[in-house]
Amino acid sequence: MRWVLAFSFAFGAPQSHASDRWFAVDKWKHFASSAVIQSAGYGVASGRNGHSASLRIGAAVSLAAGIGKEVSDQRRGGPFSVRDLVWDAAGTGTAAAALHGAR
Repeated sequence: MRWVLAFSFAFGAPQSHASDRWFAVDKWKHFASSAVIQSAGYGVASGRNGHSASLRIGAAVSLAAGIGKEVSDQRRGGPFSVRDLVWDAAGTGTAAAALHGAR
């Protein structure tokens, strides 16, 4: 989690916007999308890698997608939302825990 915050500060200080609430439909979309990307990344990677490596690969792909989305938002003039990244990490972690438990 610390590397997510460090990365966000490297690309510009997160901005506080009134519309960037902790609990909103947008946050659910970040959570669910990250969970799906984690699961898909795990599925693709599991054909050639072991269980643990596939979990790490899925997490890396999912978090990279979330960070990429925030960088893209910032480049288009929108805010870089650390709150969105927190929900991305929560979705990634939840899916990883479910996949680990399903083993």
